[in-house]
Amino acid sequence: VLIFDKPIATQSQIVLGCQVKVEDQIRDYAKALVVGDVLSEMAWRKLREEAGVTYGAGAYTNVYDGGASLLSMSSLVQNDSVGFGVQTMFDLVQKGAAGEVDKQALANAKWSRARKYVLGQQSSAQMLSRLAGTGLDDISFFETYPTDLGNVAVDDFAPMLSTCEGQEVVTIVGPKIYAEEQLKKEGIAYEVIEWEAMYEAQLDKKELKKYLKKKAKAAESAESTEG
Repeated sequence: VLIFDKPIATQSQIVLGCQVKVEDQIRDYAKALVVGDVLSEMAWRKLREEAGVTYGAGAYTNVYDGGASLLSMSSLVQNDSVGFGVQTMFDLVQKGAAGEVDKQALANAKWSRARKYVLGQQSSAQMLSRLAGTGLDDISFFETYPTDLGNVAVDDFAPMLSTCEGQEVVTIVGPKIYAEEQLKKEGIAYEVIEWEAMYEAQLDKKELKKYLKKKAKAAESAESTEG
């Protein structure tokens, strides 16, 4: 867990990232997307509907050329809920890897993906973009995707997340005074990144002066808002 201190932030941005296991870029594509969609629904329910510590939470999976793939989960949470938010994300990955997912959420994710896919190829321009972006390397994708999407099952979550669980990287952008205290309480290891010092070291004198002036103005604005 990496903390990037932003003292004036009224909320903390948490982002979790990890690699998901995609062995076949074509045949595993639907599985990867659905895994991300289901975890997104689980994150929303836990952080927004049940805990009420955020206005939004979600997750998605990207599958890149060559088969590399990434699961990303994020939420902008209240500063006093950073520890809870991070632990919740770890728990959701663990649940997914154990196959502990809501079957109704899985069904909804598959239906939603099927609907969005069709809506994304209504016009000639959309269809041309779809063919150019997906099908030219392997046109058989359009024959297998419907079946692959329909066949996604709970049993697919464990192998897909086997490279993710325990290997997550989490970034927190917000006041470190809140994050450190809560992460210690949760027993979660972390590191504070002195990003401002690294950033300022890259600026010339003119840029640094401008940046420090802008920083001071933002701090004054934050103080007046709190007052």
